[in-house]
Amino acid sequence: MSLAEVPIELADYVFAPSLDEANVWTRKCYGLESFASCMSENLDGFPFLTTTIATRLKPLRERSHLEPAVRDAWITLRHALPAIAVKSSRLPSPDNRFVLDYPVPKTCYDAESWADETVFFDDTVKDAYEAHKDLKDGRWWRPAISHWVGELHVSPTPEGWQFT
Repeated sequence: MSLAEVPIELADYVFAPSLDEANVWTRKCYGLESFASCMSENLDGFPFLTTTIATRLKPLRERSHLEPAVRDAWITLRHALPAIAVKSSRLPSPDNRFVLDYPVPKTCYDAESWADETVFFDDTVKDAYEAHKDLKDGRWWRPAISHWVGELHVSPTPEGWQFT
């Protein structure tokens, strides 16, 4: 679909090439996105979404075997769902709007660097509830600081692995 075919009510939500950075697509946030970003700035990450999935892999995999596969899957997901690889930030005054930037990877190294910044392995064994609560309460950031919007945290449970 070309930009000319986008319904007028959705035009503000379409990414366009950045005027400042080559290979970056950008758009301003509106509506619920702006509201949630303002809440995050002022209410310590209140609207952040944290989801945890616990698995039992048979046979149980060691981190050394699991980590490369998880990173590859995360990069593949970025290709299928670019929204997990945008950065949020805020324009300076007087505009002061929140924006989303999507840096298009030019090379495999770019995608791997993104994975290095967004995939976190922790070797501490915790049950799913404990790990989920720790991340929900302690891992959030202000949308204005130019941070990736998605992260993947992987850690062992007593019976397998969990992905948050």
